[in-house]
Amino acid sequence: MVEKKKESTAIMREKLPTLQELEEMANVDVRTVDPADVTDIDDVEIDMELPKAERVKSYVCQMKNPYIMKTNGVIVKMCFTKGSGRTLTDCLNSLLEFGDYPPAE
Repeated sequence: MVEKKKESTAIMREKLPTLQELEEMANVDVRTVDPADVTDIDDVEIDMELPKAERVKSYVCQMKNPYIMKTNGVIVKMCFTKGSGRTLTDCLNSLLEFGDYPPAE
């Protein structure tokens, strides 16, 4: 339990990108990204015992750009419909809420 608390505290100390930085990341043209600079989603580890806010922060901190990831060697960009009212945080909360990340093999 002490180890979990240390991990949780370490995650909360990580600096999240500013809103401006997130906007810049969202506007990156995926066709110009160097594949070596893209985080493979299989390398991201989420501790489902952490509170939801800490899981989201952990995801964002592990990603170089939370909008762009690599999966099975393919670069994928997440986009959200403008005007939907859903932010990246909202979508990540929905994803991480189910407790089955990473998917069972």
